[in-house]
Amino acid sequence: MNGNGHRPPLAFPASVPIVGQPFALAYWHVEIVLMCKCERPLPVVIIGQPKQAAGQCQSCGKVYGLAAIGIEPRTGQPQFQFSIATPAPADAVTDEVTS
Repeated sequence: MNGNGHRPPLAFPASVPIVGQPFALAYWHVEIVLMCKCERPLPVVIIGQPKQAAGQCQSCGKVYGLAAIGIEPRTGQPQFQFSIATPAPADAVTDEVTS
């Protein structure tokens, strides 16, 4: 995966009620910059909505995806869940040749 690429919009209900909060989320779009903890750390930019947004470390190839966003009921602060995919080692990848 190179860059973030284009993804279709996420089907989203008119609003999502947030338990314990006096509002409902109608839409959100996030921009997150995180630092990979690989040998040569580089910033990874994740832009978009949960389950659609992903960014890749250009140093090690790990892909970080935004899996979910929630609100901590006690503090009202946002919480983020990420998925991490580690690429297969280069020697484990085989090329297929079709004729």
